[in-house]
Amino acid sequence: HPPLALWPSWSELVADYRTGTGQQATVTLAGDVELMLNTQTSLAVQPAGAAGGGERIRLIAGEATLRRGPGAPFVELVAGDTRIVPGVGNVAVWRQEERYRVSCIEGRVEVMHPMRTVALLEGEQIWCGATGVSPVAQVDMAQTQAWRRGELVFRGTPLSEAIHEINRYRSGRVVLASDSLARHRLSGHFRIDALDEAIEQIEVLFGARATRWPGGIVMLG
Repeated sequence: HPPLALWPSWSELVADYRTGTGQQATVTLAGDVELMLNTQTSLAVQPAGAAGGGERIRLIAGEATLRRGPGAPFVELVAGDTRIVPGVGNVAVWRQEERYRVSCIEGRVEVMHPMRTVALLEGEQIWCGATGVSPVAQVDMAQTQAWRRGELVFRGTPLSEAIHEINRYRSGRVVLASDSLARHRLSGHFRIDALDEAIEQIEVLFGARATRWPGGIVMLG
């Protein structure tokens, strides 16, 4: 666990596929299976051991979508203790510390957690982790898939969470040094390639003071 997550962990560095800060990548696997990796994402790929072949993809860090076309071989995503088996369609998985958000973007997906199994239909999502599985909720498609358009979308997002998200895409580190600031909520659309504009907006909206240091480090207080 590197301090302030300033560099990748060892498990991320030895992953089969990995993107750095601000990077995205598309990987095509055999048989009409496509992966899209968001920023700071690491995946390990191995044979699934299922009849007819197929692959098992383990999400180590970050966020990825998997598209499985008609006639594609068996494929499953592993997120912690959870197995995710998509049908024909598109599923997105995001790791946030030790929790995972599973969103069915298109088609149908089966989520098998040690505590229970959930079948998600298009437009549905759950959170899962060591404490269990959340109730099924609706996906905010515009927000969940904004990164694929090169944007970040916040809708009344607690500032502490918004800063965490900005740090996934921006080189350096933004550090929130005020508990009172952390309780504010941020809304807006921001371009991933110009996230310093989001920092300037936070200064204007909430009266924050930004102290900038070399290496892209910003203290907000």
